[in-house]
Amino acid sequence: MKFRFVLAAAAAAAALLFVSCNNTPVDEEEEDDDEPGLVDTSAIQIDGDFADWEGLEGVAEATLPKGDVAFEAMRVFKAYADPDYIFLYFEMDKSDLATMDLFIDTDNSKATGQTANWPEMGAEVLLQASFNPSQSIGASTYNPIVRLYGGEEGGTDWAWVDEAGMNFTTSSAAVDKGGNVIAVELKMIRELMVPVVFGDSFTIGAIIENTGWSIVGKLPAITEDEKAEGTQEAGLVVRVSPKA
Repeated sequence: MKFRFVLAAAAAAAALLFVSCNNTPVDEEEEDDDEPGLVDTSAIQIDGDFADWEGLEGVAEATLPKGDVAFEAMRVFKAYADPDYIFLYFEMDKSDLATMDLFIDTDNSKATGQTANWPEMGAEVLLQASFNPSQSIGASTYNPIVRLYGGEEGGTDWAWVDEAGMNFTTSSAAVDKGGNVIAVELKMIRELMVPVVFGDSFTIGAIIENTGWSIVGKLPAITEDEKAEGTQEAGLVVRVSPKA
């Protein structure tokens, strides 16, 4: 009798062990590894290899015009945007570079925002911070806060109100292009640029300054002859591209 009881108990234990082994919980970390969105599928990677900019549809570009221009330290300015990020690329002189100002016209209208630097662009947003990519690598290279224009609409006042939105920018290391010129690329996370709201397109302009806050580079730009003929400077229009 005891022997039959022991056998029955052993069989029950074996059955319980079998059920337990076949109902092992799935490791949550293994599930997370397969979740979409963990891999950055952006068309541009911030790695100092600028080949992904070449031939990419949707890249807006401004280059230093030939002729007499007011500020020559910025040679190339490119911009690209998708629903998540804004990407920027610069070629500039590395000497005496201290600050970068990025002016953004979110509604593509010169009737709103500030028109001091590009009369055909009304900037509602200013991003300003120290910028010296020849001495720094990573997010600390350029870490601006968001400033909103608070002056007369369509005016030229320096009237910017600090908002939030820090730590939304990362950058590559500077790459030496020779002849005192370096190249660097930036990525900005759009949803962290609060309270800025972008449409399907926006306009942007870039200014770099030296340690004395004097402008040394500006793009887009026109020549002094074009200014004398009455041409008005405009910003760089960027159309938001679909996610790659």
